[in-house]
Amino acid sequence: MQNQNQSLVVCVTGASSGIGRELSKQLIQSGYIVVGIARRKNLLEELASELNNKKFHFYEADVSNLEEIKKVKDALLLKKLIPGAIVCGASISQNDTEPNFKNDVVRKIMEINFFGTANMVDVFLPEFLKTGHGHFICLSSIASWRPSIQGATYPASKATVGMFFRGLNLRYKPLGVDFSTIYLGPVETEMWEGKPSFVVATPNVIAKKIIQLILNPKPISYIPFLSTTLSRLSTLIPDWLYAKLSSYLFK
Repeated sequence: MQNQNQSLVVCVTGASSGIGRELSKQLIQSGYIVVGIARRKNLLEELASELNNKKFHFYEADVSNLEEIKKVKDALLLKKLIPGAIVCGASISQNDTEPNFKNDVVRKIMEINFFGTANMVDVFLPEFLKTGHGHFICLSSIASWRPSIQGATYPASKATVGMFFRGLNLRYKPLGVDFSTIYLGPVETEMWEGKPSFVVATPNVIAKKIIQLILNPKPISYIPFLSTTLSRLSTLIPDWLYAKLSSYLFK
């Protein structure tokens, strides 16, 4: 008989790099079947080659393109690989205010960070409701609590997706579908432009925590504890002071 984790299919968006890549590796090592979705096919192929495991399936797709996600779902249905859990990790961060305000960057960030997540819900929620169980996980951020001089839209996108999932959890948890929001502190990925610090976590640590959450769903998680606790306490100080203090973390 298979263990619970061996029979569970987990879909990871943003699987080609950072947290998504590390999570995919750890899930495979733990016996899960993993469906990795990302825009960069070459990086997905590199990951597949590194894993060398038939339990890893990957699809080149842009989460902001609803039709592409529908095609992924159709392909999974043919393989009978509908996920039991979906980790929405696809995300980008760009400066939208330097040297001038850039509305095209605003739209790009929101299309991927928020609407890309909404597309995953739109496509896979009906399948979860059919079976009466399922689990969506979104990676929000402590950046959602405070504005940033490095860019205005990234914090807004993370605040939006976090509140979105918390609202969906109220609606669909009674129907058997969990929506979990993870508020992440700083993590050493290609998006992190800061200095090394004891408050900056590694993708390895974050991936382990996400797997624990897959096994034991809860509405809100703060990972890692130290940086997210400090950030919550920081909401007591004005924005300008927070911006000045946090600037010491950046290169």
